[in-house]
Amino acid sequence: MENLLSVSISDLNRHGLLNPNTRRAVKMFWTLPDGTRWASMVVVTDTTFEVATVRFVYEESNGKVHDERVLLYWKRSNLNANHGFYYFACPVSGRACRNLYLVGGRFISRYAFRALYRSQTTKDNEQPRVTLSECEDIQPTPTADVEANEQKARNKDLAAVLTRIQNGGTPTAQETPK
Repeated sequence: MENLLSVSISDLNRHGLLNPNTRRAVKMFWTLPDGTRWASMVVVTDTTFEVATVRFVYEESNGKVHDERVLLYWKRSNLNANHGFYYFACPVSGRACRNLYLVGGRFISRYAFRALYRSQTTKDNEQPRVTLSECEDIQPTPTADVEANEQKARNKDLAAVLTRIQNGGTPTAQETPK
C-alpha cells in the first residue's frame, strides 16, 4: 500500500488548498526520493460553499483522463470547539479518512479495499517510495463560473449526503460524486 500514489489532507493543507472560503487550482507532483517527478495531477479545491469539494484530474500513461470529485467535510476538534479538520468522504465506503489512494483509476480510502499499512504487518518501517511533494499554481479555467453555479445547484443534495455520512450512513451509488 505504501507504494500506491496517494493524497492526504496534510498534503492539501501544506499547499494552502484548504483555507476557508477559497477556490484554488494547482498542479501537484509525486516525486521519487531522488527528487525525480514520477506523476502529476491537477487539484481543484472549493471551500466557498457549505459542502467543500476537491477535484482530482489526472492522466494515465495510456492517455485515459480521469476527473474525480470528492466531498470534504469539517469535523470539530475534541480538544478545542473553535477548531477542526477537514476529512475526505471516501467515494466508495463513505467513511471519513485523511488519506486517499489511487486504486483502479479512483482515489479511495484504505478501508474501501481493506488494505493494511506495511508497519501493521511487519517490523519494516521504510518510507513510501513515491511522495506528493511539489505544487505549482495554475490559472483557473474559463469554466470556473459555470462550475460554481453547478456547485450551488448541487449544494443542497450534497449537504443531505454529507449529513448521512457524518451520521454513519453511506451514500448511494447515485449520490457518489463522479
